[in-house]
Amino acid sequence: MIWVGLLLGGAAAGLAGMGEVAGPMGQLTDKVASGYGFAAIIVAFVGRLNAFGILLASLLMALLYIGGEQAQQYLNLPN
Repeated sequence: MIWVGLLLGGAAAGLAGMGEVAGPMGQLTDKVASGYGFAAIIVAFVGRLNAFGILLASLLMALLYIGGEQAQQYLNLPN
């Protein structure tokens, strides 16, 4: 049962990644966000490889990413 869950989760993540990369235009663009794989490694270590800890660490990381982007737009800082 665990393997089935892992396989289904991996398949769903692959389909979501394909949709993110292909986008609405149906082609690969240079605007795809990069570096999230390294952020995932940081989240795993901050969460101490514990499922609940990873959940909290991922929410913290998302808050930092989105908060940084919002602050950049609010202060009219260049990209």
